Amino acid sequence: MTYRMILNILKLKHLGLMTLVLFLVSCNDDENPDGGGDSFDRQAMLVNLADNVIVPSYDSLTSATASLKTKVEQLQGSVSAENINLVKSQWKKTLSAWQYAGVYNFGPSADRGLVALFNPYPVSETHIEENIASGNYNLESASNINAIGLQAIDYLLFGIETESENLAEFFSNNPNYLLYLNDNVVLLDSKIQSTLQEWNQSYRSTFVNATGTDIGSSLGQLVNSSIEYLEIYVRDAKIGIPAGARSSSGFPLPAQVEAFYNGSVSNEMLDKGLEGWKNMFLGNSLDGSQGSGLDDYLIFLGTTFDGNPLHEEILNRLTLAQEKTLALNNDMKLAVVEEQDACLEIFEELQRSIVLLKVDMTSAMGIQITYVDNDGD
Repeated sequence: MTYRMILNILKLKHLGLMTLVLFLVSCNDDENPDGGGDSFDRQAMLVNLADNVIVPSYDSLTSATASLKTKVEQLQGSVSAENINLVKSQWKKTLSAWQYAGVYNFGPSADRGLVALFNPYPVSETHIEENIASGNYNLESASNINAIGLQAIDYLLFGIETESENLAEFFSNNPNYLLYLNDNVVLLDSKIQSTLQEWNQSYRSTFVNATGTDIGSSLGQLVNSSIEYLEIYVRDAKIGIPAGARSSSGFPLPAQVEAFYNGSVSNEMLDKGLEGWKNMFLGNSLDGSQGSGLDDYLIFLGTTFDGNPLHEEILNRLTLAQEKTLALNNDMKLAVVEEQDACLEIFEELQRSIVLLKVDMTSAMGIQITYVDNDGD
C-alpha cells in the first residue's frame, strides 16, 4: 500500500473526528476561558518537564556547544589533524545534543530563532564559499539561512577534504575558512547560552504557572511546537523529503539529508531526534528517569484509539519508526536511494503518529492546533 493510499485512509477515518475537534475546542473556549476543566495536575507535569527534561536538554546543548567553541579555538591556535579530529568529534556530540533540545521551539528558543540557526539544511556550498570569499556576512540574516549552523560546519569539516591531514593543510593555507567556522560556533554558543539563562532566570516560572490549555498556555505552546517540530523537522526534513515522499515526482533526493557531508551519522540523528521527542512526550529526563508527561495526561483522560490506549498507539508508531531506521543497511544518503521503500515506511509510521497527535490527542486535551502546514491533516 502506498503512502498516498494510507494517508487518504487516515484522513477519511478522522474526518468525522475533525468536526468533533472543532466543536470541542469551541466549547472549551466558551465554557473554560482559562483552559482545562479537568483535575489533572498540569502544573506538576510542567514542573517536571521544565526541571527534568527541557532545561537539562538546553544545559546539555550549551555544554556541548561551549566545548565545540573551545576546540575550534584550539584549532585556530594550532592547525593539525589531531585538533581537527577533536572538532569533528565534538561537532557530532553537539549535533546529537541538538536532537534533544530542538523540540522546544517556543519561548526563549523561538525568540532567538534557535531552530533556524542551529540546524538548517541542506546548506549551499556556493553560498558558504561566497561568504568566506567576501568576508562580509551577517550570519543572523535570513538570507544566510542556507549557509549557517551545524550543517555549514558539516561542510567545512567533511565536505572540503575527506582526510583530516589534508584538511589541516587546507585550513593552514586558507585561514578564512577557519574564521567562518569559528564565527558560526560563536553565534550558536551565544544563542544557546542566552536561551538557557532566560529559562533559569525567569521563563521557568512563566512556563510552570501557565497551566491552562488555551492557545497562550504552556501546554498549548508545547503541544503545538512539538508536533510542528516532529512533522516538519523530523518527519519531513530527516526522511520524507530525502526519500521522495514529499515531492510530486517521488524520486529520492539524497542531497537533502541531514549531515550530508559526514553521512555516517544521519540515521543516528533520526533515531535521536525521535528519542528526544519521546522524552518530552513521556516526561523522561536524559538519564532515563521517568516523570509526568503528555502520556500521563492521556492516561488520566482515558483516551483510546481503536480500543487501545492512545498514548501506547502513538509510542508504538514512533518506536517502530526508530526500529525501521536502525534496521537500514546504509546511511541515509544511500538508504533513500537503495532502500527507498524502507525509508518510505519510516515516513508512513511518522505520518500515522502525527495524525493521532494532531487530531486525537489535541481533541482529548482541548488544545487547538495553531500552526499552518500543507498536509490537510
